[in-house]
Amino acid sequence: MSSRACDACRTRKVRCDGVPSSPEYNPCFHCRTSGTACRYEQAPKKRGPKSKRSVTSPRPRRTTPSSVGANDEASFLSKSTSPLPVTTSPVFERQMVAWGPRVSNRASESIVSSRAADLNAKIEDIHQDLLNAVEAVDSHWSLDETVRRCVNVFMEAIFGTRPIVSEARIRANCCLKPPRLSDSLSVLGFSTQSITSSATPHDLEEIRSYTLVTALCAATAYLLSTKDDPNGAAVGPIFLHASREMLHLYEHLDVECPDSSSLVIRMFQAGALHTNSKLRLSWHLFGAALRLGEQMQLQDPRSLQRLDPLEARLRVMAFRILRISARYHRILEYHPLSVCDPPWSSLTYPDDGVETPLMMSPSPLGTRPEYESQLLVAFNLYEKMWIAASDILTDLDCLVRLDRSGTSVVSTLIESHQNHFLNPYSAFLGLLDDLPLFLHSPDSVKDAMDSGATVSEIQWRQFWVQRVNLIVSYNCLRMLILNRFAQYGLTTMIGVQNTDTMIALRKTEIAHDMNVFVKDAPIDSLLVNGEACVAKIRYMGATLLEVIHQVQAPQVVKRAHSLFSSLLDILTKLDSRASDELISGNYNATS
Repeated sequence: MSSRACDACRTRKVRCDGVPSSPEYNPCFHCRTSGTACRYEQAPKKRGPKSKRSVTSPRPRRTTPSSVGANDEASFLSKSTSPLPVTTSPVFERQMVAWGPRVSNRASESIVSSRAADLNAKIEDIHQDLLNAVEAVDSHWSLDETVRRCVNVFMEAIFGTRPIVSEARIRANCCLKPPRLSDSLSVLGFSTQSITSSATPHDLEEIRSYTLVTALCAATAYLLSTKDDPNGAAVGPIFLHASREMLHLYEHLDVECPDSSSLVIRMFQAGALHTNSKLRLSWHLFGAALRLGEQMQLQDPRSLQRLDPLEARLRVMAFRILRISARYHRILEYHPLSVCDPPWSSLTYPDDGVETPLMMSPSPLGTRPEYESQLLVAFNLYEKMWIAASDILTDLDCLVRLDRSGTSVVSTLIESHQNHFLNPYSAFLGLLDDLPLFLHSPDSVKDAMDSGATVSEIQWRQFWVQRVNLIVSYNCLRMLILNRFAQYGLTTMIGVQNTDTMIALRKTEIAHDMNVFVKDAPIDSLLVNGEACVAKIRYMGATLLEVIHQVQAPQVVKRAHSLFSSLLDILTKLDSRASDELISGNYNATS
């Protein structure tokens, strides 16, 4: 053993077995283990008693993190006097991520390979659990057949209201295989985290595709009618569990490097939970998608530059649905959201004036190329409807907020702005005046199509789903706007006489329009629109109950009774889980 310790062992105050004459070829045990160079550059200190420090000599400054070199982290971490514990210090975390563990190349490869193998084992377990659970529900349906059926239902019935996926990408992953991550992954050094800190684009694309397909299947299976597919309610939770478990494995990396599927996965999962009456958890996941959209700065068109055209289009469509859903949550569920503010409403679409890539693949059944454009007509109207209603209610809130000061400002403003709301409200009411024939009368599609019964049946169903989404939302927003103005005694600003009887009469007229429509609409179209559709019909019924209990006019109350009974029958047919919980009193409203 050498009588002189190397610089690293001297700092650590441990025994050293190196050879000072040839440190490159005979490094000490500790330097070989840690993978650092064995050096003898520090001058040996003199033996004997230490000299006393002069009283007037200044104290040496402590080493700051910014001045610490890459080879001095051990001494810094051992001598730092930071008030935070070392393991929770932000400096420590940044240095650990930047530097990584100091081990030899062979040991590092072994550790990374072991952790990648553990991650692949977890992925395999998730896939195997999904496979076994699906086969346990119905042994006649394999996992691939179940996935293919869910994808077909989504593209044939739901895509028109949720145009946020590329059909080609989804169908390319219908045969679910567990993603196999490469051994070259770099893994975070913290034992409590099992995600990768960096991965090849292929690895990330594979695991995202798997998570996206299972999330789509979960959202779709929850919407399937138990009459048409009794296994839908059973496989929905199975796919949702697999999708959430898979997202958990790479969630940190997904937040660091998001794309369109990062938003869509969370929206599908939130939609499945919303249909299953898990409203608070659904709101939590939807909030995560909102925050991710803010992080991606999708309100700024410059964030879409230099992207693949299809990816840019998918991000735009995901962002538009986020804005629509945010307005739904703010207006109907009273969640204040910054996403509805003007900066988030000014996104210019990259497809304006240029040819855009199609999200739907050409169908072997012979659907026409303009079919996707027809579907987007209804989607654009739906978005305009929610923006118009949101703007009216935002202006109303701004006007009413001034009344809290206790001055006469509000009455003065009301007199001077008596017609302020008439123009936007009239524009809102006229949004659906000129619907194209395929939305005004979806039944006409079957007679006009020449390509076969199967194609016309698919398009007829899709157009009916979109028509239901439009008309139910339109009548619900009419009622909601009327209720908000009536709450503040300002109904004259939208052309309704400010008396209880006249307001109640207008409410029954809106409820009648809703009742006539939902009675004639195919029940399957109502079911496919999910819990959001049920919530809008339920809101209409709740308004009728208020009329029944608060209005004194007998004829108005009698009509409200009749309309309420009819809407209640429809809600019973829709078999809403959230409605069942509201009736049983298990769910407490947060409004």
